[in-house]
Amino acid sequence: MASTSWDVFVNEILNMSREATDFGNFLNKLGDRLRLELGADRAIVKDMRPGVKASAAEDFVLNNEKPYLDNRLSGYSAFKELIEYHNSGYKSSLLLPLSAERRSFGIITLLSKREDAFSEKIVDHISLALNSLSYRILASYERDKSLGLAKYFDASFGNYVPQLVIDGSGVIVKANKNAINMLDKISEEVVGQGITKFIELGQDPSASFSKNMRIEVKSRDDKGVFLFSSNKINDRLSHISLLDITRLKWLEGMYSFLERSDEDVFMRISNDTNIGWVSDNADRVLRIEKDALIGRKLVEFVQGLDEQQLSNMNEQASLPLKINIGNNMFVDAKGLFYKDVEGFSVIVSRDIESRITEVEGAISTIMKLSSDTLITVDESGYIKSVNPGFERRLGYKAEDSNSMPISMLCSDKESQLRVGNAIKLAKVNGFVTDVFLNFSKKSGEEPMPFNGSVMATKNREASVEFLFVCTELASKREIERLQSEFEESMRQLEKLKEESDLKTQFIYNISHDLKTPITNIIGFSKLLIGGEFGDITQDQKKTVQIIIDESERLMQLIGQILDVAKLSSGKIKLDMQKVDFKMLGENPSIKSLAEVAANKNLRFYFNVGYNVPEIEADPNRLIQVFVNLIGNALKFTDEGSIGVNVVRKGKNIRFEVQDTGIGISKEDKSKLFKKFYQLPKRGLTRQEGQGTGLGLSIAKEVVNLHGGRMGVVSEPGKGSTFWFTLPIYGKQKKKQE
Repeated sequence: MASTSWDVFVNEILNMSREATDFGNFLNKLGDRLRLELGADRAIVKDMRPGVKASAAEDFVLNNEKPYLDNRLSGYSAFKELIEYHNSGYKSSLLLPLSAERRSFGIITLLSKREDAFSEKIVDHISLALNSLSYRILASYERDKSLGLAKYFDASFGNYVPQLVIDGSGVIVKANKNAINMLDKISEEVVGQGITKFIELGQDPSASFSKNMRIEVKSRDDKGVFLFSSNKINDRLSHISLLDITRLKWLEGMYSFLERSDEDVFMRISNDTNIGWVSDNADRVLRIEKDALIGRKLVEFVQGLDEQQLSNMNEQASLPLKINIGNNMFVDAKGLFYKDVEGFSVIVSRDIESRITEVEGAISTIMKLSSDTLITVDESGYIKSVNPGFERRLGYKAEDSNSMPISMLCSDKESQLRVGNAIKLAKVNGFVTDVFLNFSKKSGEEPMPFNGSVMATKNREASVEFLFVCTELASKREIERLQSEFEESMRQLEKLKEESDLKTQFIYNISHDLKTPITNIIGFSKLLIGGEFGDITQDQKKTVQIIIDESERLMQLIGQILDVAKLSSGKIKLDMQKVDFKMLGENPSIKSLAEVAANKNLRFYFNVGYNVPEIEADPNRLIQVFVNLIGNALKFTDEGSIGVNVVRKGKNIRFEVQDTGIGISKEDKSKLFKKFYQLPKRGLTRQEGQGTGLGLSIAKEVVNLHGGRMGVVSEPGKGSTFWFTLPIYGKQKKKQE
């Protein structure tokens, strides 16, 4: 194609896109035009907007955002559909994607019955034109999205979140009702005032609202902490939201306790170091009576600790403590301090293993001797043990109630609902009190009312269990009061959930907005290294390649953060289809990891059992899980082998990714699947390069979405086996069973 005719052709394509009113019709015209221009025998056009499935070759092209050219089709071509084209008499194929920034719009497949039908130079020109066209389509979508966001902003300003509009100097132009109430002012005292009159924004307050940001701030009267979010509306105005998180900050400290439930004594200490609350086991663990601690200063009991040291402490600190228990006797312990607005939450720890044994024995004794009705249940609500008080009141023997759902004890639907909600709340908060329940007696007599408390605990296998402590009730008025308080607790839980959803949405939005400039950096760097702007030296090419590699690594990190945000907010929907695991091992992503293993002189295998059936699953998400697990194995394995075994286990399929690498310690295994956790070296060799700490948490969430489970078996120096299971008959069927 001549240069002049090429310019005419490109302009024609761009004019077609401007004049098009229907995207599908435009795509068909574009396919016909390319077929005629390149002398192809057939053009296959596919609209790839959301909801449309792509074939293996199409998916490969769209993910790489590059054309795929095969001028010598044969029975050994890379993809199944290319082999089918060859069998139909075609000898050349060209797949052209319309995609930008991981957004797919369409794909055009050109087929010719001649070998070497398509010139690579012409393909490069067409690729640039279609790339420009894809960004034009993306810009159109983003413009429509911006208009939608503007309408959403007008509607959302009236909701419960305190919101303000300020000008460039920080003067409040507009405030909604909740913002005025939160600042404890009337409208005339807020609008027209500078925002720094109400909250502290540091030495340069203008920097806090001159750009999009999200920070924690304090009120001027030091009575509260707010989550301050700033988003620019235009060059003159900014939109501010203020969430009161004073109570939430305190709760975060308490939640930190619950995450360390294997620790010992818990304390709450005010800013002036006075002890305000102590857990009941203080006298047994520290040999100091609880009443002797409350109301006194912590520094009176700890040798070498002073008030100045506490006041200078950061938000979280770990200190060795030597506790004076009197008569020149001291107890060595460790103190974990969590600082918040109201003071400190403190965990005082001693010998954990002996304490676990001691606590388990104490709980067993309490279960036997307590006059209350005590029931322990697992995460699914099935009874594991009961005490004699349960047997006396309800008439069931312990062996009759084991493995019975606790909901079967409830005499009405409201009690069943409260039991389920209490377990959910206890899983989040650690405990729930004042739960009104009606339990049926085995004899069939009138149901017995109870006031219950629920506490979440962990057993030696790190599984969560729930202890129900139920006291018999006699007052109907007390029942109604407890029910009202429980409903208020549920409303508070919903409010906390809404605040969490806002946080997740912000992470999602800011990560998505980062992709556009990084994509431009990658695109222009590739044009630069390809000589589009003139020749550059080899040293310059190496430098530009570093820019490309680091930008692509950053893009991968952003993609993982977006996945985490989507999983947290429930936005990820699985694209369920039949999956043949014998074919899954031939996926290009798995093949590329096998090549990496070969380059490291590692043996790689992908074995699928003869009786493994096809199941309904999302193949792309499963590939994501395999890439994370195999990629981790490659990082920590320097010799030996890495392999995948897929076998059938009853009603499930079990997947194992095995390696002969450095292994994982018992301490690290409990943290592996937490977000942003990265395995430390611990003196063992490992491949250079840092990950994000998100891969395993994303993989586990994907498996959970399928109704499966994930875990790891490993010992230091003996390699690791990461496993997960998927139900053969699908998540819904598993729930019904």
